[in-house]
Amino acid sequence: MIQIGILKSSKKTPLGVTPNILKKWPTDTISFLIEKQAGLLAHFSDDQYLTEGAKVVSRTEVLEQANLLVISDALRIRI
Repeated sequence: MIQIGILKSSKKTPLGVTPNILKKWPTDTISFLIEKQAGLLAHFSDDQYLTEGAKVVSRTEVLEQANLLVISDALRIRI
């Protein structure tokens, strides 16, 4: 299973994946990990992502569990 992680943007930029796009991906081979409030600046709620089958998790969980990251601005990793 490929886990695609979506990180929260620090700017008002388009997200790489919107809730309505999630249902177009095959759920038997791909799952999505969405950082909590990742869609807030783009006016998408966590509930919208959950409704479409994504898991809404912490930033740390996205970074630790995702096989592929989708980001819309510079990646900042806190150690």
